[in-house]
Amino acid sequence: MPKKAFFKLSSKAQAEIIETAIDVYTEEKFENITIRTLSEQLNISIGSFYDYFYDKDELYFYIFDSLINRLLFSGYYKNRMFSVPRPDLRDYLSQREIQFYNTFSHAPEYMMKKYYFNTEVSGIYFEYVHREFERMKREGKIRDEFDVDFLAYIYVTISFNVAMYFERNFPGEPIEQKYVFCNQVYNMIQNGIFQKEPIQSEEQAPAAEEE
Repeated sequence: MPKKAFFKLSSKAQAEIIETAIDVYTEEKFENITIRTLSEQLNISIGSFYDYFYDKDELYFYIFDSLINRLLFSGYYKNRMFSVPRPDLRDYLSQREIQFYNTFSHAPEYMMKKYYFNTEVSGIYFEYVHREFERMKREGKIRDEFDVDFLAYIYVTISFNVAMYFERNFPGEPIEQKYVFCNQVYNMIQNGIFQKEPIQSEEQAPAAEEE
């Protein structure tokens, strides 16, 4: 969350900073962005940047969370945890916003760890997952012996590891490739990973050995 000084700016000034920051994060690799380059693009001093934000991560997550919130309230994420295929983002965000949204798939590992596991940075994803598991349990879709808190933690952990696998093995690939692995995870959770053993008929059963 930005510092109080940012929210004391006029709505127009806030919007200009956010809009310009979206361009910077979309056009440059995250690791190449510095506070100096950000400040120059935002047309503010480095001192002013630190008056508004703690670091470049905070500015990024502030924008990213605003898009996530919009998607949550628009219905994009409704029943989405195990839905295939996914809804079309173009029905919810502008092309420019989608480009920024997709940058997270190739964010540095420490950024992903912050997002998935540090609730002080962003607890939105965990809260959504937890809420969805609670809903599914109320509807009788989850067996009684499973704890919702544990399921939410495991699911978020799996999501992080899918993101890491995607970035390490398919750097720079379109996000659609990541969805292939996500779908495999959803299928695994719903149906398991082991082939079901065929049920043998009496005719197929091996004859008992004669004594």
